Amino acid sequence: NDCTVRQWNIHTGVCHNMFKFADPVTVTKLKQEINCMFTACWDKMIRVVDLKRQVVAKSFIASKETIKEIVLTNNLIIVAGCEPIIRAFTMDTGKQRTFMGHKGWVYCLMVHGKLLFSGGDDNIIRVWDLETTFQLEALTAHRNGVTSLALCNGDLYSSSFDHYIIHWDLPAL
Repeated sequence: NDCTVRQWNIHTGVCHNMFKFADPVTVTKLKQEINCMFTACWDKMIRVVDLKRQVVAKSFIASKETIKEIVLTNNLIIVAGCEPIIRAFTMDTGKQRTFMGHKGWVYCLMVHGKLLFSGGDDNIIRVWDLETTFQLEALTAHRNGVTSLALCNGDLYSSSFDHYIIHWDLPAL
């Protein structure tokens, strides 16, 4: 809990930069095309760090509870965590959309095309339309919280606190 994010050279093992925050960092994502790092801390804020200038270019409160996951698309910052609400913010205007339906914390997010997948404490994988925020499907097979989602060869894989990995046929959904 040193409240830092460090930038390492993977070839030399040397730390080039260290970004210090007031609270512990819960998640960090990079968007290489704009040379920015997105971080969330216990303070419920998203900070956009310009890696070239090494400064926080933008920050905003993105949740009412601690953020545990960030997903970035071309123009969206999507966050989830210690509450049942998923929030998506447009990068250019900051306009917010909410996805409501989970019954507890949301542990994982994944975007595939125009779909948002989320998994959480309620043991359910929810499939959302990114544009309308409508829930399209609820996938129920896990017996405990869904902790991770991955996509491979057009198929969805989910893992859970129930110790199972489930393979879902996306085209069949």
